[in-house]
Order: sequence, then structure tokens, then C-alpha cells
Amino acid sequence: MAGPNDKAYVFKRDYRAGARLDLQHYHWRDTVGHLIHPQIQFDKEDVQILDIGCGTGVWLTDVSRMLSSSAMLTGTDVNLDQCPPRVWLPSNLSFLSWSIFDEPPENLVERFDLVHLQLLCFVIKDSELIPTLRRVMKTVKKGGWIQWCEWDHPSNTIVKVDSGAPSLSLENLLGQIRQGITHPTWIAGLENRFREQHLASVQQFRYMPSFDNLPSMMAVILMGIEELIANKDQGTAKELEELLAHAAAEVSNGVAWLGPSVEVIGRRAW
Repeated sequence: MAGPNDKAYVFKRDYRAGARLDLQHYHWRDTVGHLIHPQIQFDKEDVQILDIGCGTGVWLTDVSRMLSSSAMLTGTDVNLDQCPPRVWLPSNLSFLSWSIFDEPPENLVERFDLVHLQLLCFVIKDSELIPTLRRVMKTVKKGGWIQWCEWDHPSNTIVKVDSGAPSLSLENLLGQIRQGITHPTWIAGLENRFREQHLASVQQFRYMPSFDNLPSMMAVILMGIEELIANKDQGTAKELEELLAHAAAEVSNGVAWLGPSVEVIGRRAW
């Protein structure tokens, strides 16, 4: 069931969308090589970790396998329909309904050693970034970290196995699907926004996927586009579905959309 703030989310929440989010997670993990950046170190086992916009909860369940059972893991999202049933979760993992566009509830304030956010680029508008970051910072305890990961899609380019391979359908599809969704420019400047909010030890890292992963990654992208098409009116959706089929054929012939993943970390020193 959609919540009052769920309208900012432009994708679907059915079982196909859940599978896409999980596959997207595993691609991300393979690309960057970690779940928690190696420079983020804890001096205790009973750490408190928050995942904002947790989706299916896959990042947290993955993290739970690498930490002590004394760690406390919390996932938040405006809609928790894609999360596993409580009885199937590790005992130290829980989910809570909260929208990042609202002030954090009292039980989340200054509580966490690490706050993780990932792939919110289609949710947060440019004008909403600073207020959102300030709300996120309220959940971090002194000395705690923020790890924010995004796909820098404005930097993406078309790549081809054969320079003569057709890509017009994919290019047209990407151009048309962008209409009506958020086009943030804040990803490139996220590191600077961290510094402006007086976070310490701020660093940005950029990662490129391996070419052998591109076909599967393109499948994830096309699955996401398929979800976006479902939100269009019937006439537009039919046209885009035909374009999607042509774009998928181009992808199968060695055409892909290639771009970097960006990770920014920063510590609350005050």
C-alpha cells in the first residue's frame, strides 16, 4: 500500500521490481567491491547501522552476514511492502516506515554509527538535497559515518562492441523516458555538499563496471524502464513498449549505456 509520501517513487513495488532491486544490489556490490567502505572502521561490535530507502532490505541482510550478531541494523522506507517478513529476518534486523522528506522520529535521532543511502537520484530533486542531507545527519551520532552511493547517470555514454552497431532506439528510449522524472544535477556535487555541512573525512570514489557485467546491467536498466513505462498513459506506453523491444534487440547485439557509480563518505565530528 502506498503511503502519503510514496508519490516521489516512480518505480513499481511488485515482485518483478523486487527482483530488479536485488539484482541491482549485487551488480553494485561487484562493481565497488564492498558493502561498507574499507575506510569506515568501527571500534566495537555492537554498532548501530541505518539504511535509508532500504527497498527490499537486501543491503542490510547482506551486511548482517559480515557483522557480529550484537550489531543492530535498521532499515527505513516510506513503503515496506518489498521487505521480507519479520520472522524470516535476523533477530538484530528491523524495518521502520519513515520518509526522508519528514523529520526523523525521536528514536532515530543521533543513534547510528553508520547511515547508508543508495540510488535516491530519481527521488530527490536538486532543491531537496540540502534539507534531506540535514535530516539524514540528525540520525548520525557524533563520530558516526554517512555513506551515500549513487549512479551518476548524467555522465553515462553509449558504448558498442562494433562502432557501426545501431543504437538509435536505445538513445531515443532513454531520451523519452526521462520526460516526467527527476533529473538531478546534485550527484556530481555531493562531495562538496558534505563538506558544506561540515562533515569530516569526506571523500568521493568513482567506480566503473566491468564490461562482462554490462549485458546483465543493461537488463536491470531495461527492467527499470519497463516499470516507468507502466506509469504512462495507454497510447504513450504502447509506443514506448515498441521502442523498448527495439532497444533490447540493440543491447543484445552489443550496445550498452555505460557510466560510473559514485560513493561519498563523511563523518560527523561534532
